Amino acid sequence: MSYYGFLLKKTFKNPRNFIPLLLLLLGIIGLYILNITSGDLHSYTGTAKDAYSSQKEIKDYYIRELNSHTKYSQKDIQGFKDGLQDSTEQVKWNQQIILLADQDKWSDALTNSIKILNRNIKINEEAGGNLFPSSYVKDMKNQIIVYQQLMPLNQEPDTTGYEKFGFNYVFRVMNSIFPLFFVLIISVFLVEIFLNTYKKGVNIETLLPSSFISTTIKKVLYSTVLSVSIYTVTLLISFILASAVSGKGSSQYPTLLYMYGLPETVPIWTIIVKMFSLQVLSILNIVLLIALVSFFAKNRLTTLLISLIITIGSSMAFKSIEALYKFVHLNPFTYFYSGDVVTGLMASETNNTHVTLINGFIYQGLLAIVLMTATFIVVQQKEKRQVLVKGSNVQSISK
Repeated sequence: MSYYGFLLKKTFKNPRNFIPLLLLLLGIIGLYILNITSGDLHSYTGTAKDAYSSQKEIKDYYIRELNSHTKYSQKDIQGFKDGLQDSTEQVKWNQQIILLADQDKWSDALTNSIKILNRNIKINEEAGGNLFPSSYVKDMKNQIIVYQQLMPLNQEPDTTGYEKFGFNYVFRVMNSIFPLFFVLIISVFLVEIFLNTYKKGVNIETLLPSSFISTTIKKVLYSTVLSVSIYTVTLLISFILASAVSGKGSSQYPTLLYMYGLPETVPIWTIIVKMFSLQVLSILNIVLLIALVSFFAKNRLTTLLISLIITIGSSMAFKSIEALYKFVHLNPFTYFYSGDVVTGLMASETNNTHVTLINGFIYQGLLAIVLMTATFIVVQQKEKRQVLVKGSNVQSISK
């Protein structure tokens, strides 16, 4: 049996290794349940129904006031009439949106949504720009761009943050589960792989006749391939789950970018591919870090805690502490938040334009080189010491 076959058998023979995988599966399912339940409150159709109800109440209010015996000025009466006309049109548009959505005629429904958004933007401009906050106006303009690109696809808009369609949910899993939950799960998994050969603080693999350097390289390659495979299967399960329940959506679904002055979108598949590339490099660094720490800690819990503090702890600190924003691009673990990096959201939030995909590859690549070099040096030193120990034992036996 090859060493890789031995590692694979040893990994899945241990029942404890299935616990983190089960938790990962439950996390995917739990997140999707949360999305389809909470997301319905803010869904495209749900929002249209809420808007229909509120506009109908406003329309009824204007009708009551115009038919009342209250003496209003001519200016107020004209204001009520203008408001009644506006609310009547919006009631009609929202009613059409609901009916068209029930028939899956999303292109026509979106046409009415764009009319409503343009009307609100126009009203705000006529009011001197003081009716809505500037951020809300920007969101409306962004929505128009997304809706215009969804119309040729005849695709229902997904709920941002609560995505339910296949491709969109894969993005949500990559953006929400990877930076914290998956890193935690895979770290537990990897610590077991690297430390299951330690007996009373001694790595028994150093006592084997084969080269310890060769053994370590094989273990790093095995752990990286296995971790990437687990993550790939995780994304496939996410896609299958979401597609089976809500449909796969479209790989061309427009995703907003935040790093440019003007609103810009790219198809979601390009975002997913870029994120996956960064995350594979992140997984390699997690493997190398745990391999290196395990040589010194020689204890499962200690190795896990040190690894999590360095990876998750540093990435959260640089992302959360405002004083560190100007240095956030220098931290390789920042790029665990690959979705925020690729879409430019982190660059926008931290006002640091250096947080880019290219820099993510550069800094994570440099970290991988440093960790590989340090691991190689440590392994080489251990192997030299072992050779000296064996040599001294041979000499003592010969005497």
